[in-house]
Order: sequence, then C-alpha cells, then structure tokens
Amino acid sequence: MNPGHIARPDVQDRSEGTADSGSIRLEKVFDLEEIQKIQDSFALSTGVASIIADVSGNPITRPSNFCQLCEQIRKTPKGLANCICSDAIIGRDHPEGPVMQRCLSGGLLEGGTSIRVGDRHIANWLIGQVRDESVDDETMMAYAGKIGADEEAYRVALQTVHRMPAVRFARICETLYLIGAQLSKLASHNLYQARLIAERKQAELEREHLVRELAGKNRDLENVIYAASHDLRSPLLNVQGFGRRLEQDCSQLAALLSEANLPEDIRQKTLPITQEQIPKALKFIRTGVEKMDTLIGGLLKISRLGQVKLKAEILNMDLLLRQALSAINYQVQEAGASVELGQLPSCAGDPMLISQVFSNLFDNALKYRDPSRPLRIRVTGRSEGDSSIYCIADTGKGIAKENHEKIWELFGRLDPTGPVSGEGLGLNLVKRIVERHGGWIWVESSPGTGSSFFVALPCRTVSPGKEAREA
Repeated sequence: MNPGHIARPDVQDRSEGTADSGSIRLEKVFDLEEIQKIQDSFALSTGVASIIADVSGNPITRPSNFCQLCEQIRKTPKGLANCICSDAIIGRDHPEGPVMQRCLSGGLLEGGTSIRVGDRHIANWLIGQVRDESVDDETMMAYAGKIGADEEAYRVALQTVHRMPAVRFARICETLYLIGAQLSKLASHNLYQARLIAERKQAELEREHLVRELAGKNRDLENVIYAASHDLRSPLLNVQGFGRRLEQDCSQLAALLSEANLPEDIRQKTLPITQEQIPKALKFIRTGVEKMDTLIGGLLKISRLGQVKLKAEILNMDLLLRQALSAINYQVQEAGASVELGQLPSCAGDPMLISQVFSNLFDNALKYRDPSRPLRIRVTGRSEGDSSIYCIADTGKGIAKENHEKIWELFGRLDPTGPVSGEGLGLNLVKRIVERHGGWIWVESSPGTGSSFFVALPCRTVSPGKEAREA
C-alpha cells in the first residue's frame, strides 16, 4: 500500500468510455473529513492500516495506522517495483466482492474494496500491512537482503507490523466490502442530490432573471399605457368641449327655425334633423366620449399602480372591511342584500389598496346578483403558513368554469352587451393589487350556485428593499 502517487498503466478502469466518468470524484460526493474519521476509527478498531485512493492510486485520505516496514521496503528500487505491482492488482475495480492477497513485498496481507457511483469506479479503500502466522522473521529478513534494504532498520520496523490470523483479516475484508457497498450507494444518492440542488439553483437563477425581465417589461408597458392614456386625454377633451358646443348651437338653431316663417315643406324637412337626428347623434357621441373617458381613467389607474410605493402595515381586517361596507351601505340596502363578516385574521398591506380590492369584490357581487333569490355575501378568513386567506362568497349568478381565467383579463367582460355596466377593468386591477403585495387571488364558481373569491395576502410586512425588488 502506497501513501504516495503510483503510476498504473496496466490498470483497467471499468468506467472508461463513460462521458463524465472522470468528472466524478469522491471529494464531490462526500465530506472528506467525515470519511477520514470513519477510516481512522476502522483502522484503530481492526488493527489494519487504511487509506482511500482514487483509481490512479493518488491518495484521497490521510493514511491511518501505517507501519514503518513499508517505508523501509520502498526505499529500495526492487521493493518499490514490487509494491507498485501489488497496488496495481489490488487497485482494479472489483464490484463482486473484496480483494485479499499477499503483497509482493515480503508476503504481508493486504486487501481492499471498490467504491463506485453506479457503474463508475471512483476510488478504492485499501487495507493491509498485516502479518499472519505463516510468515516468520527469517523469511521477512531474507526478503530484506533480496531487495537490498538496511537490515537493522528493517528488523526494527518489522517488530511494529500488526499480527493477526489470516481468517480474521479475511473477515475484516468482508466487513470492509459491506462498508464500501454502502458508501457506493450513498455516493450515488449524494451525487443525485447534488445534481438536483444544482439544477434547482440554476432554475432559481433563471426564474429570478425572468422575474426581473418581466418586471422591466411590466414597467415599460405601464409607461406606454400611461403615455397613451395621457395623450388621449387632450383630443378627448376637445371632442367633449366641441360636442357640448354643437349641442348648444343645435338648440339655438332649432329655436330659430321654429320661430322662422318657413314654407311648410321646408319646415317638415328641417325639424326632424334639428330636433331628432342631430340630438340623437350627439347623444351617441357623448356616450362614446364618456365611455372612452372611463376607459382612460381605468388605464391610468392600472399604469400608476406600478409606480405607487406600497405603505404596508399590519391591517385590522374586521375594521377595514366594515369601513368598506359602510361606503356602499346604500347599494347593499337597494339590492336587498345581507352581508356577514366572520372572524378575520390580520394581514400586511397598503390599507387604501387592500380596501379597494374588497370594495371591488363587494361591488361585483352586487352587480351580478341573481334576481331569482336574495343576495347573501359572507366573508371568512383563515391563517395558513405565512399567509392570511380570505373568502368572499356570494349567492349570485355564478361563473362558468371556462371563464374563470377570462374574468381577470384586461377589458375581460363575460357579457359586454348585458345590462350590467362596466369596462372590464375592475378584476384586472384587483389581481394586480393583490400580486403587487406578494399574494394571489382565484375564484371557485359555477352558474346558478354563486361565486367564492379567495384572496391570499402575506401575514407580515415586507422589507422596503424586497418590495422594491419584487416590484
């Protein structure tokens, strides 16, 4: 057993030909200090010398319980050559069991076992420097003379060699093989775990890159929406202003024509134009302008949301929701609805924005109530991990499953021509506010049974630095 480097041109590594066989090393799959402790303890308890080397013979661990005799042998060219030959044999891959042999340098017992990762041979645990009853002093001293060793130093070193029966050494080799087999299994497991961790870290880095990229695109989109909406305001104001002026001019024109002494046939042609057709056309223009104004206002709200710095604090949700309901008390009474608030956990958020979330959800419940039965709204909440989850359940019309995602889209209205007014901006804004707080929102609903909107918000406030990064 050689604690130093040994060249082994004749050793065949069974992992050769595998694409990454050379990249797997014991140091990558184990804590070497822990392996060293196991090796030292094994050598001390069994009385054998131990070392773990790679498949080329390079030591991986420090030698344990080595005797001085091998050092004396290796000082001579013949002794070193014999040791190299012994090490070459014992260092081959032996997956089927332990190796046990007498070394070519004096006949000492030595053994070993392979450590593998799958089909890759990555290391050998070598033991030996043991003398059994079949080897006497005369034979050992004769070998010293044969290789030209210093006989006096050799004789002193010979007395330090551990003695044991060959049968006991064989049992130690069997035990070593079992340990090596378990190390091989553990090495495969550790390598698999290391790859999973590396893949997970890479995926996390890619996710963070995508999040940053998405945040940048969102900011760009918000800026475009803001600029477009802002620029649309000026021509819209012109249309509104000149539309009102046209209405006034048409009124004056109608009054003049009604007082004028016109031929009856001309009067019959002009009055419908001034009193019906033009006012009707102007009404359509006014309605369109008002709708456009509402849309621009909604888009500006959405674009500004990303610019608003969250003023997160711990919120008393019982108080916040009672205040939100108080603001729409008239609408609740007009609809003949009843609202029940359960015991609600606190959450962290900007009070004005979170209030806007629940106000929008209440407003939707009132708008989309089922006229065939009384509207009941029930708000409940629970704590789950680091989140507070609130449920706003109603007995309204309900939403078909295929539309559960559509309702969150910008301008996403399920029935644009229906009796309920709106531009399809409310739920999109709600979703953006919730996600801006690091939460999420979803709906469970089916037609005729009502809807349950779930809002998950963090329990604790987020540090300004983290909130800024996520924004």
